[in-house]
Amino acid sequence: MTDFFSGIQAGMVVNRLENSEQSPEDWNSDGDGSGGTTGLLESPCFTSRLSVLKVGSVISKFSEFKCQLVRETGFDGMLEIKSWQKINLKYNAYIMDRVDVDSRIINLERQGVIELCDKDMNYVFGIPCGDSTIEGEGVEPSVACIEYTRAAASFSDRGTHSLKAAEAYLSRCIAESSTQLEQDCFKIAFVIFVVGHVLAPTAKHDYILIDFWAALNDISKIKDWNWGGYVLKNLFQAVKKFKADVLRRNPTVHIVGCHLFLQLFVLDSLELGVLNRARGVTPRIGLYDYESIKNMVEKITVNSAPCEVSFHGAPVRSELSVRNLSVCRPKEVCATNTPKPTTAPKKANATCTPIPRNSYAKTDAQEFSNYIRTRYPSISTEKLGVLLREQNARGLANISEMRQAFQSNMFTFTDKLMICIADSCTCCKAHGSKRCILKREDTNTDNVPPMASVDQTQFSTPLVSKIGPRLPAPGNHEGTVSANSHVSRKRDGSLSSSVQSGTSKKTYSRDQQAIVALTPTYSQSPHNQNPISQDRTIMEIASNIVAFYDDLTAILVTYYAEIRPTPAFVLFGSTTDGVPLKIDLPQCNFGRDPWVAGSVPAPPIPTVLRAIRDWMTGASMLNLERKWIVHPKPRLISLDGVEIHRQLVLNDPMTHEMATAIFHRLGQIDMLFSKDTPRHIWRKFVEPDFATTILANADPLTVQSIRTSFQEGTSSCNPASCRMWYISAILPDSWTVYAFDMLRKRIIVLDPAVGPFGYSNRRVSMHEFVSNKLHAALFNCLEKFFSSWHC
Repeated sequence: MTDFFSGIQAGMVVNRLENSEQSPEDWNSDGDGSGGTTGLLESPCFTSRLSVLKVGSVISKFSEFKCQLVRETGFDGMLEIKSWQKINLKYNAYIMDRVDVDSRIINLERQGVIELCDKDMNYVFGIPCGDSTIEGEGVEPSVACIEYTRAAASFSDRGTHSLKAAEAYLSRCIAESSTQLEQDCFKIAFVIFVVGHVLAPTAKHDYILIDFWAALNDISKIKDWNWGGYVLKNLFQAVKKFKADVLRRNPTVHIVGCHLFLQLFVLDSLELGVLNRARGVTPRIGLYDYESIKNMVEKITVNSAPCEVSFHGAPVRSELSVRNLSVCRPKEVCATNTPKPTTAPKKANATCTPIPRNSYAKTDAQEFSNYIRTRYPSISTEKLGVLLREQNARGLANISEMRQAFQSNMFTFTDKLMICIADSCTCCKAHGSKRCILKREDTNTDNVPPMASVDQTQFSTPLVSKIGPRLPAPGNHEGTVSANSHVSRKRDGSLSSSVQSGTSKKTYSRDQQAIVALTPTYSQSPHNQNPISQDRTIMEIASNIVAFYDDLTAILVTYYAEIRPTPAFVLFGSTTDGVPLKIDLPQCNFGRDPWVAGSVPAPPIPTVLRAIRDWMTGASMLNLERKWIVHPKPRLISLDGVEIHRQLVLNDPMTHEMATAIFHRLGQIDMLFSKDTPRHIWRKFVEPDFATTILANADPLTVQSIRTSFQEGTSSCNPASCRMWYISAILPDSWTVYAFDMLRKRIIVLDPAVGPFGYSNRRVSMHEFVSNKLHAALFNCLEKFFSSWHC
């Protein structure tokens, strides 16, 4: 079999325009999935009109009544589609080259052989697979078909062949008060829309060949037709066309048909460990999004040779082998095609035979919750379902506690065992040693290495790669190392210096010092902070940072004491007693990248910026000395024009309050311009108060402004949807932003003070110290403020 997919990187089709300012309504043919991969020098360029992004965008706007109309057609599985930014056409072409149309199989060679049948479409997309075969013969059109034809002709010159006409009809206001004819036309438009964009796309833009009018003639019987067989038949025709175009060495190959099905079905059938989705949940399309598919493809990608890439890095699941499950194949195929003998394991259709209960992997509380919701939906929201989920979560927590206790006991047991062996040792004395080499002077069974608590480990990201690849570890000058370089710095201690802050410690001088930060104090315990090395470098850095923030907190306290605000305002460092009330967050996916979703606001016009700067330069001191910014929530922020002029026009060092105002405004702008799913946001800007509180050794759980910034507004924006958390911190020589990536579980350090030669060892140690404290405190707050955090 010819492999023409060699290359360094798999090609991607981008379902969006490079101009992120366009809305979904403005997408043209290059933006709704009709782009392509340029390919390599010796491989064709693959293009496709299949657009999951377009379908997901339209469906996300449906009302509940529209969703109910879709369910009546039997196409309710399509409601689970998410908006994917990209589709890997290189991998899809790789699979299509291995489809045997005559035998209706996907021959993955050493990975295994997967057989295809009509019901696989129902398994993946949840579309009907009835008894009636869809044929292309003409039928007398119904009243609904005639009405839709008339409506489509008014939208486009192409009439019913236009996908934009179907989209326009779906965007109409259809409610319970609509006539039955309008509701029937909506159902027709939806079927045409999803077939043209996902299930059977063609090579033409905004065009669909409707050869299934017979299945749409009687709206009440749409679900009785074999739509799975229709889509699979169309896919086989697309495979034949694809292979013919490749053999002719066409420079551009237009992939038609539902190649997305091949990608999902194959990846769902492979053994990918933790990347595999729970079995028994259908339709499968609802379990996958762009990131999960991308991770799966990356795992199976194999660099077989220079400039050659294959996708055979995982076998077909053994429990889904044809030896355990019966094969579902059409009768006409079975009568004419005898299955070819093969030594490779086969995988049967998972929907034809129930999966054995012992093969269903239940790995965590979330999968058990999904199992209850899908298998027993009637009790999912009732008290019985809640009790079952609570008991399951409690059992898993007990298992984690037992694991931690066992590990802790192993340290003590090892020390006692070594002491026992050393006491009875004679060989060392025979060699002239005064004591056994196993018995060290500092051996003490009471000094058991500290163990991280269960609560902390549940809300921790791995320390590996915490600071990005630009951050070399101390002592390693050749490459990039992760931030947990415990070879030279074992984290076996904790910072316990208490910080006293008050108005009497420092006096505020607006001309001499920058305004920075405050909060009450508490003694830091190992539960709230990762252990820190006791070597001189780390201890010196820790001491400097604590002293720095001690001074800054006193300065800020004095600053607001001089303002004398009313008691109604919450000031910086104001504390509250009592345990915070936990908020239950609904489970959700991460928000979409604002550059992909088109949520990035346009930058200010340069002429406007120059006009503002010129005006401020010539403004009178009377105007500049008044308060320009007074913002009460989540705590009082007060800035006068002089500070704004000096820092934003004259480039003076940025103060703590100015950075707080900027970060607060960035969060407001993101919410204002967001085009993501309602309640979803891709990033969250954490104001400097959080880092200042942590690095001053204060308890963030008691600070009112931090509680408010985390918990307020969760009804309009779910914090669990935030993939990126940007935490700004003012260090002794500059501002630094620590970007916490919740998806990839890493911390990216944005430090403008790094020179042309990169990070010094001392600066690496400082960022490790700060990021460790912020990391532990962030997840501690998420655990205490929310009852259902999923990361």
